[in-house]
Amino acid sequence: YQLLNFVGFCFYFAFNAILFWNPLVKDEYAEENSGHASAVRLNDVVFSGHASLITAITLLQICIYWDYPRLDRSDRCLRISVISFLVIVLGMAILLALVIAVQSEQPMNWLSYLRLVSQV
Repeated sequence: YQLLNFVGFCFYFAFNAILFWNPLVKDEYAEENSGHASAVRLNDVVFSGHASLITAITLLQICIYWDYPRLDRSDRCLRISVISFLVIVLGMAILLALVIAVQSEQPMNWLSYLRLVSQV
């Protein structure tokens, strides 16, 4: 559960930070929303960054007590399933970001990409 939280908060932080600081994404947002500016403010960026940091600290504590007490078979299976899912999601997010960055005719813009990954 904490791994899912961590990935979600990191994507949410990336969405807020890029939409707050990146002029290209700001322009894409304004173009798609009739010239209106984004509603993302500094407090949104700080909240999502803080949530990511606190969740990372919680994950560190979980890593210290990784397998105590020993997990039974069903818990290990669940852990492997969640980790596999996260690896697939992160791999697809990285692959899509590389496709957007490399191609001149982008299949989607950065704003659409950020909206997609922030839904995780």
